[in-house]
Amino acid sequence: MHTILVINPGSTSVKYALFCDGQLFFSTTIDGEGRGDRSASFAVLVTEVKEFLRSKNRTLDAIAIRVLAPGTRFQRHQVIDQVFLTLLKDRELSAPLHIPKVLHAVKAAKEAFVGVPLYAVSDSTFHATMPPVAREYSLSHEETARLDIHRFGYHGLSVSSVVHRAHALLGEKSERLIVCHVGGGVSVTAVKSGISIETTGGFGPVSGLPMGSRAGDIDAGVLLEVMEKTNLRPKDASLYLHHSGGLTGLGGNEDIRLLLDKKAHGDVASKFALEHFSYHFQKAVGSAAVALEGVDALIFTGTAVVRSAELRALLTNRLAHLGIVLDMDKNDVVVGKAGILHPSGQDVKVGVMPSEEMWEMAKAVESVITN
Repeated sequence: MHTILVINPGSTSVKYALFCDGQLFFSTTIDGEGRGDRSASFAVLVTEVKEFLRSKNRTLDAIAIRVLAPGTRFQRHQVIDQVFLTLLKDRELSAPLHIPKVLHAVKAAKEAFVGVPLYAVSDSTFHATMPPVAREYSLSHEETARLDIHRFGYHGLSVSSVVHRAHALLGEKSERLIVCHVGGGVSVTAVKSGISIETTGGFGPVSGLPMGSRAGDIDAGVLLEVMEKTNLRPKDASLYLHHSGGLTGLGGNEDIRLLLDKKAHGDVASKFALEHFSYHFQKAVGSAAVALEGVDALIFTGTAVVRSAELRALLTNRLAHLGIVLDMDKNDVVVGKAGILHPSGQDVKVGVMPSEEMWEMAKAVESVITN
């Protein structure tokens, strides 16, 4: 077993964790979007890590960095080298909320821990099992192969962390499981016998469901119309979809907590944004049930939905016909932790559990090192 520093760059925060011999020794989150804020906090973290390792007479064996980017090359865990970084930089337009932060994390880690191997942990590896009928777009095989255009899916680390623990939560094995990640990013994944067979995420992280500030899937004709009428270049159009869509576009804010509060006080835009979000989310759950040919269990994960009983109720209010029903008393008391949400005796199980992405990342790098 090895000593591994895990770095998980998000759109508004960065999470860090140190694992020694498969055990978590400490973890922390640095909030704030400003690079100066993150750099100062990272410098403090580096000092703490080095002092901790010195006190335990340990050396750092590897650094794991979560990578979210479209491309078959990025759908596996691997060593970060210059070729990898060049290819990642070329994909920046497709993931402008994520790739610049990954590149910054790599640079900072290299400078702080000279000589320590860096590993990219793919956020889409879990979805590599999707069958071609789900993975491919309705474009020519020649074109998709030449341009490497496929549905890669995201939140794979979060979903796999749920799949690996679902039995312990539900008390029984679920062959047909729907995992719903709801945080700054949002996705619904159909998992059959432990493997991903369908997910809402597509080519890039802006695809799929509407999210905090990401538009999700929109009519290609709409984007072309906007680009033509507002003279947007491809880079500007990408930033527009990533920063001005989703709950931000509909309700003026990406923070679901704030939207729920404003909705309770009669704000019309917030009410519509949440209703729109709920409607399309539940359509995706229905599609996942079709892919699975039924559903045995549904599990919520992701910061927003783990901490809000009100949001979980909103996201299930149209799903009774699928057998997905909440016990509202159970739902109200399970906040910020794992728990069962369905009524006793219900065939379709419903639960919620925090994501364990950091553990998944540490395990992934341990596997790469040992193999």
